[in-house]
Amino acid sequence: MKTVKFQLFVFVKLLFVLFFFCLFDLLNAQSDLIPKCTQKVNAKEVRLDLMGNIYLISDNSLKKNTVCENNLIQFQFPFNGHNVSLDLSNSFKILLFFSNSRKIVYLNNYLSSVKELTLPDVLRTDEIPLVCSSYNNGIWLYNLSQNSIVRYNADFNKQYEVYLTSIIEDPTLIPTQLFEVDNQVFLGIPNYGVLIFDKFGSFIKRIPILYPEQFRYYAGKFYFFNKKSLFGYNPLRFEEQLLHTSTEEILTFDISQDYIAIINIKQELSVYEIRKSLKN
Repeated sequence: MKTVKFQLFVFVKLLFVLFFFCLFDLLNAQSDLIPKCTQKVNAKEVRLDLMGNIYLISDNSLKKNTVCENNLIQFQFPFNGHNVSLDLSNSFKILLFFSNSRKIVYLNNYLSSVKELTLPDVLRTDEIPLVCSSYNNGIWLYNLSQNSIVRYNADFNKQYEVYLTSIIEDPTLIPTQLFEVDNQVFLGIPNYGVLIFDKFGSFIKRIPILYPEQFRYYAGKFYFFNKKSLFGYNPLRFEEQLLHTSTEEILTFDISQDYIAIINIKQELSVYEIRKSLKN
């Protein structure tokens, strides 16, 4: 009888220790983010750059300011309600793509237009929802009509084209994000994952994160949200980590070297400083 009681005691004790460590890991993940500021905004997307600037995209403008400054209209570029995507891979040469007018606008760090381009006539009958910057002043675009990604050089000459039908069997899966980092091209598909290609368009691999709307990539790791929770994913360790739980559902977010910015469905922008423990 004493043996049974002792075994039961040991079992309960192990459960308690396991619960304690799980709770510690959860609290430690939450404490990796230090609250910096919260304010009301009017935006559908938030972005950060490596210079400590924050960008807010609404239905009719792009606004820029230093993180956690009270005035969020230090610089502004209007675009009159067009569908627009933003590429911040170069803070001094920002790419805006207007899918309705098929126009690419390059902005300097003051959000002033320095160059405007229109997609080649050969694409006039195709639907092009995504464009991003590429090396040597080129661009990548996603051609929905052809279900392909295509690279053009600085003179708008086509160099590479990759048809996704050879990679994705389900035709209902539509990419919503496209960008190039460190000579690799990332194509994000909600509830499917992220496809990675080299700079010549050769398919490398798929990252199987089943994010519902939006993901970010920084320093070799992937980040995404699901309702109120923000997660990080390490593809080398195949590990997923809960980073933050919001009081309201998350609308959009971004991550940089020092900060994470989150806008919830109540249009509240919260900025958090990242501890060194999370950067490692």
